[in-house]
Formats: sequence, C-alpha cells, structure tokens
Amino acid sequence: MRHPLNGAREKLTRAREHMDTLDAETTRFVREHPYRVVSKYYAQTRHVTARFRQEKRVDAPELRWGVLVGDVLHELSSVLDHIAWQFALRHKANPDRRTAWPVCMTEEAWDERWCKDMVRHILDPHRTFIRERQPYHAPNGTAPESHAFAMLRELSRVDKHKILHTALLVPLDVDVLFDLTDVEPISADDVTMFVDEPIHHGAKFARVVGLRPAGPNPDVQVKAKLSLYVAFVGPDYGWMDRGMVFYVLRAIRNTVEKVIDEASDLL
Repeated sequence: MRHPLNGAREKLTRAREHMDTLDAETTRFVREHPYRVVSKYYAQTRHVTARFRQEKRVDAPELRWGVLVGDVLHELSSVLDHIAWQFALRHKANPDRRTAWPVCMTEEAWDERWCKDMVRHILDPHRTFIRERQPYHAPNGTAPESHAFAMLRELSRVDKHKILHTALLVPLDVDVLFDLTDVEPISADDVTMFVDEPIHHGAKFARVVGLRPAGPNPDVQVKAKLSLYVAFVGPDYGWMDRGMVFYVLRAIRNTVEKVIDEASDLL
C-alpha cells in the first residue's frame, strides 16, 4: 500500500542528490585549483606576512553552488509542507491552500493569525505533533535561532530573493608550521591568523610580528596544510555554526528525515 508520505521521502532523496552534487563539485574544484601559502620576511619591520596563492587563478563557481544549495532547501521545505498537508487530509478532503508547516521562533507566534491559518485544518494530535517540534522549545538548551527549522526558514527566505552567497573558507583547525631561520622562538601572541575570512589569491593567511633576529639571515617560512570547506558568507549566516554549508544542510536534512519517520507512525 502506498504510504501518504512517499512523495515527501522522494523529495528528501532528491535533496540528498543535490547535496552529493554540491559535495562532488566543490571537492573537484579544490583538487583542481589548489591554494598554497607563501610567506615573505620584511627585514625593516621584522615581520612576516603569509598569503594565499592560487597557481591556476580561476574563480569558484559560487553562483552555481548557491543555486544547488537553494535546490536542497526547496526540497527540504517541501517535505515539511507535505507532512502538514497529509495531516490535514486526514480530517478534511479539501484543506485550505495555506496549509503548511509553520516555523515559530516564540511561543506567542504559534497563536498568531498566520500560523493559525497554516494549521487550521490540522487537528490534534497532528497539530500537537507540529507544535512540539517548533524552534521556540529550544531542545537540549539550543537557541531557537540554531534550530534546524529556523535555519531552514531563514535560508529559504534569502533564497527566494537572491542567490545564497557561498565561498571557500579555511577551517580554524588548519595545521600550521613556522620554520624559523636565524630567528628567536616566537609566541602565539606574535601571530595573527586570518583563516576565518573568505580566501582568494593574495589574501592574507597569517602575520608574524616582533621577530627578533638570532643570526645573519633571519627568515620565517609559514607552511600550512589546508582543508577548504564551503561556507555561507555574510551577516545573515555567521551564527549558523560559522556558516559551514554542509554542516548546516546535514543538520536540516537529518532533522527533516527524523520528522518524516515520526510522522509516518501517525498516518
């Protein structure tokens, strides 16, 4: 017998396919257009600046990546609305077209008109099921804004009006080695890292100041093992676990998948 949520599960599968495509494309781009770090010692000011260098200077296809992210978000949003629609069908043959899965950041929002319109043809216990999974409950002590459905709503809102802005970033756990020649040992206070900013050819990676020569040919070579990832860029996304695209999408997808499984037992 065909389950009412089979269509929703197909959308979840499609979201996974888009994520796999995005993962494959970003991985291939990084492999084919690698960045390396080069450093230069400035004798007059006794500091070293390390910068990113891309041997084959090609811009990342960030617009396409943003479109792929939007496709994932669309499918995942549709899954939640499909669940709400199937709940409504259990009680009414022709539910209101406004029927959808609401996302409430506060308990008061649940009682607002827009939310009531979305669930007006959904009766208990299905309405209770939706309410218990709202971000304002802040499960496990997480802030409502960090809830998977809150991130989904915010990213979907942005995607409706513009391409989501993505870029390659360097993670903070990058391995860095400072190779000193005729220079006294340096401390962490001497080093400034710029690894949490979008990278491009010539962008700063690190800066070492206050170098104290200990020989005739002072120099510092900065060596780094880079592991690039794709992140959302801009003030709208920074709070989403530093905006890491795959972390955010997986968190949303896993939560949506869990809700499908739970909802299936009620239909």
